[in-house]
Amino acid sequence: MQVDKSLFIGKTVTKIELDKETQEWVFDFSNDINLRVSTPWRIINDKEILRTSGDEGQIYGLPEPVNVGKNVMDLLKGKKITNFNADPITTDLTFEFDGNLKIQTFNDSGYEPWIIWSKNGVEYVSSGCKIYHSS
Repeated sequence: MQVDKSLFIGKTVTKIELDKETQEWVFDFSNDINLRVSTPWRIINDKEILRTSGDEGQIYGLPEPVNVGKNVMDLLKGKKITNFNADPITTDLTFEFDGNLKIQTFNDSGYEPWIIWSKNGVEYVSSGCKIYHSS
């Protein structure tokens, strides 16, 4: 099963935040699609890793803790998704954006590392390194 790429291509990310109750990262997209991620993720460019989900709340010698959602939203401002892939073996997700930016999730669990929601309910869920579509 593959995720329908048209859900994401040409869209933008409108919000990224950590749900403190569930410890899932929530990504909202411009078409009312919502991605909930419970595995590690990162944003990279063609030279380096810019931020990871593990950076949230770290000090790193800065005057205040890192706010990953805000930092990544600053990087993605006005950038559209140009390509999307869900790996058929690992179910890792890759979102490619204008400006050579990529968000990558990497599955570290066999139990629902991510769920894609729409206003109609669950669209896709990853479980046991398989992708399921709601019917």
